[in-house]
Amino acid sequence: YLAYTLIILAGLDGIKKKSRLSDPVDFDLHNANADMIARLARLPVHLEEAIRCARESDFLKENIPQKIIDEYCNNRYA
Repeated sequence: YLAYTLIILAGLDGIKKKSRLSDPVDFDLHNANADMIARLARLPVHLEEAIRCARESDFLKENIPQKIIDEYCNNRYA
């Protein structure tokens, strides 16, 4: 339920801030050259990087109590 809640909150936050959506990816990633791929935002590749991003996320800090963020991050291998 937490993930669904965050998705909805992210959408509402984007509407409130009048955020612009990213441009659509209209090319085949499998056959794309390095320059095309370099333009895309990257997701964390490793768990430790994802945890660091979560701990540093202002969006999470504004929408979830710090105790819950800490529990999720500390129980990463559970």
